[in-house]
Parts: sequence; structure tokens; C-alpha cells
Amino acid sequence: SGKAAFSSDRTAVVSFAPALVVKAGSTETLDLYVELDTTAGNDFQFSGTITSSSANNNNGSFTTATLRTATYTVVTAEFKKAGSNNSYNQSSDFVELGRFTVENKKPSGVTETRDVTLNNITLRQLGTGDLSDLSELHIERNGVKVSSEIIVDAKDVTFILNDTIKDASTATYYVKAKVVSVENNGGDTYQLSLRNTSDLSATENLNGFRTTISRVNTNLNTYTVTGADIMFERDSSVELSRNYAKGTNNVTLMKGKITAKTAVTLEDVNLAYTSTLSGSNAGASSLFDTVYLKIGSSVMTWSATTTGTATFLGLATINGSADVELYAKLRDSAPADTVKFADLRLSSFAKKEYVSNQNDVTSSVGAISAVSVSVDSTTLSVTRVDGLGNTTIATGSKAVTLNTLKLAVTQGNPVSISNATYTVTNSINSQQLDNVFVTLYVDGVAVKTETVKGATVSFSNLSKTVNAAGSNLEVRADLSDAFTTGNLTVTLTSLDIVDTLTSATVNLGTVPTSAVFTVNQAVGTLSSSDANPKASLLLAGDKDQKVLAFRVKASNDSVKLRDLAFTGSNLDKLSNFRVVSSSNEVVASATSNTATGVTFTNINTTDSVAMDQTKTYYLVADVNTNVNAAAFDVNLALAGSNIRSTNGSTIAMVGANVTGNTHLVNEDKAVVAKATNSSKNLTTSALRFTVTASGKDSVTLTGATFTNLLSGYTTGSGKLVVYKDSISSGNKLGETSVGTVSGAVTFNANNTVDNGSTNTYIVVLEGVVVDGGSNSQDWSVSLSNVFFDGIGADSYDNLGDFPITETK
Repeated sequence: SGKAAFSSDRTAVVSFAPALVVKAGSTETLDLYVELDTTAGNDFQFSGTITSSSANNNNGSFTTATLRTATYTVVTAEFKKAGSNNSYNQSSDFVELGRFTVENKKPSGVTETRDVTLNNITLRQLGTGDLSDLSELHIERNGVKVSSEIIVDAKDVTFILNDTIKDASTATYYVKAKVVSVENNGGDTYQLSLRNTSDLSATENLNGFRTTISRVNTNLNTYTVTGADIMFERDSSVELSRNYAKGTNNVTLMKGKITAKTAVTLEDVNLAYTSTLSGSNAGASSLFDTVYLKIGSSVMTWSATTTGTATFLGLATINGSADVELYAKLRDSAPADTVKFADLRLSSFAKKEYVSNQNDVTSSVGAISAVSVSVDSTTLSVTRVDGLGNTTIATGSKAVTLNTLKLAVTQGNPVSISNATYTVTNSINSQQLDNVFVTLYVDGVAVKTETVKGATVSFSNLSKTVNAAGSNLEVRADLSDAFTTGNLTVTLTSLDIVDTLTSATVNLGTVPTSAVFTVNQAVGTLSSSDANPKASLLLAGDKDQKVLAFRVKASNDSVKLRDLAFTGSNLDKLSNFRVVSSSNEVVASATSNTATGVTFTNINTTDSVAMDQTKTYYLVADVNTNVNAAAFDVNLALAGSNIRSTNGSTIAMVGANVTGNTHLVNEDKAVVAKATNSSKNLTTSALRFTVTASGKDSVTLTGATFTNLLSGYTTGSGKLVVYKDSISSGNKLGETSVGTVSGAVTFNANNTVDNGSTNTYIVVLEGVVVDGGSNSQDWSVSLSNVFFDGIGADSYDNLGDFPITETK
């Protein structure tokens, strides 16, 4: 950033200190702020060019739009210090070096919302510390970094923020950094100051106007950071509390860093420790054989004893920074315990001298905290993951999952598992257990299949290492057809478990109860379907017509269709009967077809209904040619309909007969539909409809039925008239008698619809006049049926959507 005042020749030279750097291939955006001492109604315009840079060529310029001053009271952004003076020891942690608030103070009487954006702020460091001794300097709000960039110029630092302060609210900002070094013996101080109100830039979000800046305080609080010749600092990435399994190598008991400004020698360390054990197990010797203290390249050791202090003999020279780690191997026989060493600090060393003059080192900062280490016994958790509730399965079912357990090490070392034994029970007849064949799967891979003998089954060849990620043990069964009934359970009761590191035996613990499986015969339940075709008119010669829909639900087992027995009348008017799935895949073709029945025998299909699922099937047929005015119906009888279970058994269906609708086979068809009626008028175009003919020949319309309602009209001279295409006497089909405006109309002329053609008809109410005593007029004209060739169209679902109505 840079500042300058306009001279008498209306120019200002803005210099940047430090220089504004524009990286190669990039673009920087600058904002021009001008303080005006003027009145409302004056116009200003500003232009500028680059006058000096390190580039070979300085090109480009800018000119603002004409800006007119106006009468407007802007928001005031009030700056105020917050917090209190504070002191810190030097470390690698972030510390607060300043705290301030900015209040969005809206002018009195203003009701509109005025949010403000704090764009940037420049603060001067008044303390003894140098800004160059700081790293990662930034501003936070509510624990979130809000400054996007900083510019440091000697003792001044500019923060770029662009942070929103809501209407009439106050935001608290924290200046934070890491103190890399401390230069002064008494500590470095940091006190930040907002020297000028122009060093804080805030604008109103509503219009971009710059706010007025006010200061309650100029200087923020003072923060002192104390340094020393030696700094002790723990490694923050290491948890201060950890659990380890017995036998674990390289257990970290402490980790950190020692930093020395000048070379020092540190010699012989004494560290006290605490333990939760007492009696014969008391002392570190029951946990460790040797404990190692590494400082830089120097390694000191202590042979663990029962006393409460560890002594490490040796020396380390530090010039700069040296990593520190205290570590050991937990004994394989270590008891459950929690141990913690004292923090490492300057006083922990018997001797501490400067290398240059052998004088004692007396000042230091910080300490390296030790880790609280707990010794765990290896534990194996066992949980059921099969998601099974008590379930009914069919006799002879194959590959049925009976039990799936997840084994996982929740604490300690990996374990080796072997020799799994399961207890198998059946509440009806224990001898039937000999017919159960079970296979053990480990993580989806079959280990071995065994035949149940008595009440147990063992898998001696199981061998698997289990860690914290866990492994699954799954038992699947193939049931014999002789196992016809009973409540079957399979539960893990014995498992050899050994700690892979210490070879100690691990207890199995509590095993969840198995699901209970009830062995029963497969069931196929027959029922009606909502997809059952409604009564329809089928054209002679039509193919692939759905005439009945039914559902089959499978219980206890997956099932297939085995036999189906359909009954009905006039079924000889159709042929090529098939049963198809809801996806139109052919499941079976009829084995016989008479006028009164269609049978499907010994169906051989891959299609099946999964256990506890329901599928919908359709009976499909082709309509014979040269059939006219023949009604037929078809039903699915429960008697004679069977399913096939997975073991091949034929089982009679249960449920109810499925009754279909009565359909009509005819050589001709007329479909009625509502037509567009853009000029709707009771006496000239009350309703328009179309009739489309298809089939063998033309159709003759013999009449129609209307249900009309009129309000506010006089109908004594009125009548209902139907015309073809347009209103003229030569296009009339038929009409009611005078005084009748609803009911049946007989068609005597213009009533033929050619095969493959569509005719349009117009319904009007002639002679109907407005009732002079009525305040409003409403009417409804509704076509409820059309008759052709002795057939009423409203009787069949595919001949029209009745009633067809027009209202006003």
C-alpha cells in the first residue's frame, strides 16, 4: 500500500514501500481510496499511470468514472482494544500478540440493513520485538483465520481481510503468530498500534461507500515473550496418553526437542516416574528391561529397577537443535499398569555447561512432557454381523447363512485363531442334526465342510491371524430333505486364541446368541394383483394381449411356478397362451387350451420368486381371427396350481382364486376421446369429441348418452343436437325432442366412421336462452356413453375415458 497527498497541480505520486511485486504472468488488483474535503453535488474524476517500476516498459493507464458527491451518512466502524497484557515463554505454539474489536455503528434513525466489510488494517509494532522474528503472522476471528495476506514494512504490517461485520454488531479480532526467536534478555515485547484512522479500511456492502473510522484506543495491549539460552519443547504430534500391548517394541515415553542458542553440554539425567502398581509388581522393572534416552546423536540407558527414579548416565552436546526421545520395549509379561516419567527440563540434568567457558547454564524455557503409557491385555471382540433375526427356512434349503461373527482385536497385539467349535441345536429331533452339512467361511473363503455329529461341529484346520481390522467367520448350511421341522441354532462355543507377540492365551469372551431358524415347508401364496387388466375390447387377430394378472409370494424358501390351472369361458377364441413376468419375459407356454380351461403343467423355468418377496405375473394370449361379438373371461384356480421349492419338491399353492374381468372380442373397435374446444359456447360448441375406428370394417354409431346440468338458463325451447365436423343441417347425427337438454340421443345420419379414420363431433344446446331473472349462468355438458354396433363404449376400459365433460 502507499499514500500521498494531492499537490496544487492536482497530482499525487503514490509510492509503495515495500515495493508492490507483480509476479510474471499474474495480475494484481489495486483499490484507490481518496479522502475528499468537499460538499455534496461536486463531480470528481481520477486517472493514473505507472511512473516507475523495474520493468523495461511501463504501459497502461486508468480513468475512473465521473464521481459525484452526495448527502449520505455512512456507517462508523469503531476500533477498540480488547483483552489484557500477557506474557509467554517462547515456543512453537501460536500466541496472541494483539486483540481488538471493530463495531459496526449504524447512524441513528437508519432502519435499513448495513453490513460492513473490513478490507484491511495496518498496525505499527511499538514494542522491542522485531516482526521478522515472527512466523505465520495472521488475524483470526472466532477461531478462524480471516486474513488472506500480510505485507510487512519494517515495523508496519498490513493485513488483507475482506471480512464481513453484520449490521449493528461487533467483531473481535486476534493477531496471532509463532515467535521464532527472542532477541532481548528481558524478553521481547509486542504492542500493536493503529496510528491513523486511515490505516483501517472498511466499506458498506450495500453501496461500497467507505465507512467513517473512529478509535476508542490507539495502542493495543502489551505482550511479552521470554526467551532463554535453552528451550525445551515437546513434540505436539505425540499424544500425552497412549495404550500399548504388552511386548510392544519402541514404546514412546517422551518426545520433543531441545534448542540452544549457543553450544551447551548436558550431562546425567534423573527422571522420577509414577506407576499404578503396588506389591511384588511395583516398579518399572516389571514393565521394562532397558529404557533409552536419546538426545541428538547421544543415547543414554537405564536398566529398570523397582525404585521410583530413573538415572541416565551420559552427556549430550547441543549446538542449535536436538531431537529428544525416551523409549523402551514393554516386556512380554508386563502386567496391566499405567506409568509416566517426570517432564524433562533443565533441572533434570546433573550438569549443564556452556561449551565455550564451562560456566553453568542457569536460564531455560519450557519442558518436554512425558507420555502416560498404559499397558493393555490383548482383547478380542466378537460381534454378530449377519443382520439376521429369527427366520423361517424351507426343508432342504442350500447355502443358508446361519451365523456370521466379526472377530477384531480391540486392544493389544494381533492374535492367531484356530480350532473353532460350534454347538448346533434343534428343538424337535436331535437326530435330524446329523443331516446338517455346514461350511465355515473365513472372510468369504470356504475353509472346510463338516457333517454335524451329535450337538457340535468342529473345524480343526482353521488358522487365521486377526488384527484390529478384524475377520469374519461365517457358517453356511445345506439342509437335508429329511430335516423337515425344527428350530435350528448355530453358536460358536470354543475357539483357540493366542497372542502372536507374547504367545499368551487370550480368552474368547462373550459370544452373541445365534439367530433361530425354523425349518418348514416352502409356501407359495396366490393372490390378485392391482395390475389385473380391466374389461377391454380386443380386436380379432390382436397379438400378445394381457388378459389376467396374479401375484405369488414366496415364504420360507425361494420358489418357482410348477403348475397353473386357469378356468373361464370362450377361451377357445384365444390361442398361444403364455405366462410372462412383469418384465415381459416368457416364463411358460400352455400345455392345453379348451373353451373352459388353460393349463400349464410341469413348468421348467429359471424364473423364481425370492424368499419373502412377491412377484407379479401375467397371462398373455393371441386373439383368434374371424371372431366377432364374443365375450370371454379367465380366472386362475387355486386347485391344481403348484410351486416348486429349491430342493425340487412340488407344493400346492395357498391363498385364493384370482378372478379376471370379462373382455369382448370384436372385429371392429371405436375409441372415443375429448377434442380441443377452443371456441367453447353452450349453443355453438358446448363439447367436442372424436371417434376413431379400427379393425376389419367401418363402425356405425347408433347413439350417445349425455348428463347435462344448466343453471341460469331457460330450457323450455331447447334441445340437444350432435353434428359432425361443423354445424349445419346436413351434418346432423341426431337430436333430442324440444324441451329435453339431457339424456339419450339416437344417431340416424352421418354416423359411419371408416376403418382407420377419426371423425370429430360437436355437441350444442340449441334454443337455450339466459334466464333474465338469474344473476349468473353455469353449465356442464357430459358425454357418458357412445354406442356402436350394439356395444356401449363405457363398458370397456380401452374405448374411452368416460365421462367426457366440458364446463363453464
